[in-house]
Amino acid sequence: MHDRTFWQPLALGQIVIQGGLPIPAKTQTFVGSQWGHVRGFALPVSKNGLPIDPGPPPLGDPSSAAYKQAALNVIRSSSRRGGAAIAARWTGPEAPPGRWNAIANAVSDSEKHGLRAAERLAWDVKLDFALNGALQDAAVATWGAKRTYQSVRPISMIRELAFQGQSSERHESSFSPEGLPLVPGLVELITKESSASGRRHAALAGHVGDIAIRTAQGWTLGTRWLPRAGTLTPPYPGWVSDESAFGRAAAEILTGMTRSGALPADRRRLPRWGTYRHAADEAGLSGLYAGTQIAADDFAGRRIGSTGRQAGVGARRALLRRHCAVAASGPSAPEACARSCRASRRARG
Repeated sequence: MHDRTFWQPLALGQIVIQGGLPIPAKTQTFVGSQWGHVRGFALPVSKNGLPIDPGPPPLGDPSSAAYKQAALNVIRSSSRRGGAAIAARWTGPEAPPGRWNAIANAVSDSEKHGLRAAERLAWDVKLDFALNGALQDAAVATWGAKRTYQSVRPISMIRELAFQGQSSERHESSFSPEGLPLVPGLVELITKESSASGRRHAALAGHVGDIAIRTAQGWTLGTRWLPRAGTLTPPYPGWVSDESAFGRAAAEILTGMTRSGALPADRRRLPRWGTYRHAADEAGLSGLYAGTQIAADDFAGRRIGSTGRQAGVGARRALLRRHCAVAASGPSAPEACARSCRASRRARG
């Protein structure tokens, strides 16, 4: 790798873009690289395509403790069996905005099933408009940061660190200050003893002196480490996490529209989340459990997504302007506009 802090396109037989669509390709290309220049609902205008600047990722130099600990955190989290269900729930073929719209539909079915048809329709329109306005702004802000900083993904970090060797034991084989720290049971040096028949590294017997990493499926060579089984690294940089930004933006809208942070009591179509924010936090952690993002990507994405409430307000105002414009086409424009706006506000609850 020429620059171990910079995003590296992966050479694959195919790539999978947002929504799970496979595209034949030999090397990934940056999907959505121009999205930071798209106009949002509540985002400031940005000539350089960075409407919200989270600053550079806090990784430091590849030889720094911060960089190595970020890699170890991904290795540890993605190897935990308990994280498999969370990773699978949020990193499937459906894009994050689609999943949050499905959650909103389930909430609407539970919360507003007793309303008259016209009132239910009005509430659903406002919810969908506000939610997708917030998701739109989250996408614009997130991809603006991705394009600006183009930060490295865990697969590139971990493989290159393992290629350098181990940085813990100066007098052992494969020592390099720029290698992975050794952690018993997680990152280990392959020896003749550990790779003997029946021992933990037996499958790696031909690689004495190399670095072994434990995954949820067992031990693997560090230079061949992959994200959790069934997960593909997305074709764009990690900083900041889009899953986290989408989740926090959606949670802000759902909390405001339902006037409660708690999910409805009748939520048979939803997992057992306590609140919308709890669901959003789980979505943000999914990339860490899957092995496709570092913890810092998640936290920065949450901060960007927290602006979703302003986007939702902007979307609702645009909808109200549309209501008033339609009402104003009649003979009694001011009175009709006022009635339309009052009806809109009543339906919101």
